[in-house]
Amino acid sequence: MVEKQINSLKQKLKKAEQNIFFEKMGIEQECEEKIEKLIKDSEMSAKVNREFIIKVRRERQ
Repeated sequence: MVEKQINSLKQKLKKAEQNIFFEKMGIEQECEEKIEKLIKDSEMSAKVNREFIIKVRRERQ
């Protein structure tokens, strides 16, 4: 009788460990996706426009 209870508890423990394992995998995947999105969204870029001001002066002679 006690052995049946022990076996039953072992099975419940094993099932709980499997559930935790799969939940952990799902959380890790979700975190990886969020990190990738954060990195992608935080990429910075710069646009450079060069502007030249040309002054023309007449020299007096």
